[in-house]
Amino acid sequence: MKKVLIIGGNSDIGFSLGCLFVKSNFKIILASKNLSELQIKKKIIQNNYNNDNCDVYQFDIENDNIIELLNKINDRIDILIFSNGYFEKPEINPIKIININYLSVVKICEKIIVSDKINDLKNIIILSSVAGDRGKKNNLIYSSAKAGLTSYANGLNQLLYKKKINVMNVKIGWVKTKMTSNLKLPGFLCSEKEIVAERIFKSYLKNNTNLYVPAYWSLIMFVYKLIPNFFFKIFK
Repeated sequence: MKKVLIIGGNSDIGFSLGCLFVKSNFKIILASKNLSELQIKKKIIQNNYNNDNCDVYQFDIENDNIIELLNKINDRIDILIFSNGYFEKPEINPIKIININYLSVVKICEKIIVSDKINDLKNIIILSSVAGDRGKKNNLIYSSAKAGLTSYANGLNQLLYKKKINVMNVKIGWVKTKMTSNLKLPGFLCSEKEIVAERIFKSYLKNNTNLYVPAYWSLIMFVYKLIPNFFFKIFK
C-alpha cells in the first residue's frame, strides 16, 4: 500500500485530497500544527471509509524538523504533498506569510534531499497559487511568496528527474475554503474544494508536472499578465 504524507493536513484542499487517496486504497498521514483538528479528520476518514488508513501527527511547519517527523512515522513515504498556506489581508505579518507559503517548504525539501529519505519518494505535489504569476500591490507578500514557491517547484522537478521523482506544481485559483471565507470574491470564479482536489488527484495519476486548477485559470492568467503594469499603479 502506497503512503501519502500531507503537510498541512488540516487545510480544506489537503484533507479533500487525502480522502481521495484513501478512497483509492492509499494510506495517508495528515500532519499539521493543530492535532485536535487532525484527530477529528481521522474519525471522519474512519467513519466514511470504514478503515484505519489514516494516521495523524502534530507538525509545526515553521519550527519542527521534517526528519524527526519521518523518523516518528517510521515507514516509507511514497508521496509528499504540501497543502500548507497562510493568507491575511492586510498583510501585517510578512515574515509569517513568507515562512508558511514559501520558506518552510524549501527547508523541508532541502533537508529531505540530503537525507536517505529521498530514496523512498516517488512524487512531490506542491500546491501553489495563481497569485504567484504576477505581483499585486494588494497582496504583495503573498503573491511574491507563491511566485518563489512556483519557481522552486519547477526547479525541484528538474533536480529530481534523474531520481525518477516527479514534482507537480499546482497553481490553484480561487476556492471556497476557510482561508478565503472572509474575502469578497466573484462566486462564479470560486471552485469547490472537492472539485479542485479531484483535478489534482487525476493529474497525479497522469504524472503531470505543471497545471492550473481549475484549467480555465491558465487563460485568465495569460490575459492578466498581458495587462500593462501602469494599469495596476493607478487603479485599486
